[in-house]
Amino acid sequence: MTTLIRRYPGDAAQVPQIRAWTVEHVPAEFADNAALVVTEAATNALRHSRSGLVGGTVTVSIRALPHGGVRVAVTDEGDTDAPEPEPGRHGGWGLSLIHSLVHDCGLAGGPNGHTFWADFTNHRSENLSDPRS
Repeated sequence: MTTLIRRYPGDAAQVPQIRAWTVEHVPAEFADNAALVVTEAATNALRHSRSGLVGGTVTVSIRALPHGGVRVAVTDEGDTDAPEPEPGRHGGWGLSLIHSLVHDCGLAGGPNGHTFWADFTNHRSENLSDPRS
């Protein structure tokens, strides 16, 4: 199975390029949702990891799934010494958005790097509620 991988400089100005590259390489039926998800994941990587520091990078990969669909993954460079965000801050809705758009997703890794992955298929996960049902 082929996996496409691309590394980007850890700069928020790269997010539109990350989104465009992802849309170019996923099946058209998943493009809109993949664009939203990769934008959120890359932005989080830049905001909350060493990827957003000078010289940091973000790696994006796209892989076809064995039974149809595609997995999009964003890998950061790990933890920073930045303080945790304060309660009541703006934001924090990204993961809820992501869960509503993907079949399945997860986070792997540790202090030296995290990979957020999201699977896009034509079958929704049983643990997701679909308001159209």
